[in-house]
Amino acid sequence: MAISYVNESYDLASHYCLRQWLYSKYQDMNLPQHPPSHYNVAWSSHELTSEAFLQVARTLHTQGKTDPDVQAALGVLFYTNGDFEKAKDCFESALHSRPDVRIIP
Repeated sequence: MAISYVNESYDLASHYCLRQWLYSKYQDMNLPQHPPSHYNVAWSSHELTSEAFLQVARTLHTQGKTDPDVQAALGVLFYTNGDFEKAKDCFESALHSRPDVRIIP
C-alpha cells in the first residue's frame, strides 16, 4: 500500500500507512510517540517515520534477527528520499531474508 501512495506522490499517506503497520506489529518496542502535528509536513513525517523503522531494525539486529518487511519499508523510505543506494541495500536485505524468494542476478 505504501509504495502505491509513493507512486502517486502521496508521501504523507505512505508514511502514515508505514507507521500504522510498524506500531501495530511492534507494540512492545516502546516506539516514540509524537503529536499528529509533527507528521503534517513531508520532511518531518519522513524523518520521524524513518527513525521509528531504524529503531526497530537496530533492535532486531542486536537480537540477531532481520524482519524483511521492516527492510522493505526502509527501502521505500530511502527511495522516497532519493537515497537509492541505501534503498537498494534494504530491498536486497529483505529479499535475502526470505528463502522462498528466488533472486535472479
